[in-house]
Amino acid sequence: SPFLCLVVNIPDRSKPRVYYVSYYQWTPFIILGMALFFLLPKFIWHTFTRKGGFNIQRLVQTIKDKPDAEKEKGINFVKDSLKQYIDTQNKLHGSVCCGVRCRNWYVSFTLTYFIVKILYTMNSLA
Repeated sequence: SPFLCLVVNIPDRSKPRVYYVSYYQWTPFIILGMALFFLLPKFIWHTFTRKGGFNIQRLVQTIKDKPDAEKEKGINFVKDSLKQYIDTQNKLHGSVCCGVRCRNWYVSFTLTYFIVKILYTMNSLA
């Protein structure tokens, strides 16, 4: 003979079952937040380079367009251009980066680069 515990209520089959799933309603917001954090490093970097007036993408394209025999020459050109630009920024403006006055433009450029890399790493781990 089957045994049924007296504490358990037997559900009424004439009424439909009601399921409450509350966590699905937050899924679109979580995905939207993830998308925003995915794009945040790109926006920070583009804002930094746009405010600085230095087109890094064009310099990288210069290296890519060079034949293999002249790659080293292109890399040296980009290196010299970047150093000349940073030195000019230090002499002229007193180091303005992203609209904020910094003591040393080298430090601010490097700091922004590392912040962007940390954000990319956090996005890949999360």
